[in-house]
Amino acid sequence: MKDFLDASVIVELATVFNRDNNSDKFEVADALVQSGAYTSTHALAEAYATLSGDKRLKINPHDAAEILLNCASKLQTGSLSESDSMALIKNAPSRGITEGSFYDAIHAETDRKMGCSKIHTLNENHLRHVAPDLEIAPL
Repeated sequence: MKDFLDASVIVELATVFNRDNNSDKFEVADALVQSGAYTSTHALAEAYATLSGDKRLKINPHDAAEILLNCASKLQTGSLSESDSMALIKNAPSRGITEGSFYDAIHAETDRKMGCSKIHTLNENHLRHVAPDLEIAPL
């Protein structure tokens, strides 16, 4: 079974790493990364936006980029094609996908395209609606 990490898991890794302390969630997430889990370029971009922009995290943008590039080097990374993205947009209204849940739908669709059947996340409720066919694994 292929494991897919959404942006929330990658942010958890980076924030704990930056603060130099461990949590149970960090250890699980780190083990997934070390095992060669999958993610998307979208998840990495979303994680960078959070890490470099959230003032509460106090992470320098250069450090955020370095942490994410290091993490990405250990992951299998994929992205949606243009036609996949257009199909997702076209079908979103009929699936009740609006607002921020669209970004979760990108994670779910990339997970499917990469042949993964499980998404690891800290936002279980966000993914349930857009990925009823996938196993949602709370971190």
